[in-house]
Amino acid sequence: MRQRFLLASVLCLAAALSKAQDELPANPITPGIDLDSPVITCGDVNNDGTVNIDDAIAVAHHIIGIKTATFIEDAADTNNDGRIDIRDVAAIISWLVNTEHQ
Repeated sequence: MRQRFLLASVLCLAAALSKAQDELPANPITPGIDLDSPVITCGDVNNDGTVNIDDAIAVAHHIIGIKTATFIEDAADTNNDGRIDIRDVAAIISWLVNTEHQ
């Protein structure tokens, strides 16, 4: 279970880095980038430290217009397609189902 979660996190990070790579200047030390910013866990939409059904519900609420104070959009876009939609809810639920009993 832990290995799958780690793999999912690494894949999420790799996709985010790949997407952001073209936007970064050649100089790796760029003024304005906060190196102390918090780490975002893919799927942990409510930032409670775990990916669970509450995160899937939060994404579903966001889609229908119910906003919450702790919603993290970067964590909600689980498939990294630039949109938050039902596919992100499905990805979280699929991950939960596939890791729940292992």
